[in-house]
Amino acid sequence: MTFKITLDESTHVTRIAFDDRLDRSHLLEGVRAARELPGHQYRTLMIVAPDAVLDLSSDDLRSIARALRGERPENAPRGLTALVAPTSLAFGLARMVQVFMEEGPAEVCVFQNEIDATQWLLR
Repeated sequence: MTFKITLDESTHVTRIAFDDRLDRSHLLEGVRAARELPGHQYRTLMIVAPDAVLDLSSDDLRSIARALRGERPENAPRGLTALVAPTSLAFGLARMVQVFMEEGPAEVCVFQNEIDATQWLLR
């Protein structure tokens, strides 16, 4: 497994940390697993490790956004997703995800560090 999921029950933030590899299937698998956690409330912090291998194209990111919007239950609350992307490449890819998700039921914002991302989720 190339990701780790934790749920902070006091803040209701689900944290998905992608370690060594991030591609279309790993990203979808991580988000789907997070959504199945008891207590998940669609406040998600996604973190890409600085040394992670990124294997994502713009087509992958577009299809990920489409899949995530399509799989979201209609009764789910409006979501907040903070993407932490510490490298220039990861930041650029995360911004593409943000653009592709603009029409969806979740607000997405990209950050370079976890502290700012968490503050935004808890605002």
